[in-house]
Amino acid sequence: VNRSGETKAPYDIKVETPLGAEGGSGTRWRTTFIEVKTTAYHNKNVFEVSPAEYDFIRSGFRGGGSSNFHIYRVYANLDVMPPEAPSATGRSRLIRPRIVMIEDVARALEAKSAKLCLAVMR
Repeated sequence: VNRSGETKAPYDIKVETPLGAEGGSGTRWRTTFIEVKTTAYHNKNVFEVSPAEYDFIRSGFRGGGSSNFHIYRVYANLDVMPPEAPSATGRSRLIRPRIVMIEDVARALEAKSAKLCLAVMR
């Protein structure tokens, strides 16, 4: 989405998946919206949600179609990187990023498997 600059869209990736043919009107499509939230730390599970993202998530509760809004939390794990010494194979040892997917954010909030937080900024 942000190929040529910040679009202010409430998502980073838009995926169009064909659902199959529907009579003579052509192929039906499912649109999935993915917001990617990254962190350098292996255990930081809290992240900011913009007002636009919050509105987009809420529209799923009203049947507005954003039940196909997912958040991918990417943990770069830079805080637990091993020393620069090479491993027994001679290659540097790197800890791979970890990705946690929250599929259908609206449903995850309803099921209480995800929560929204509010921070006071004073």
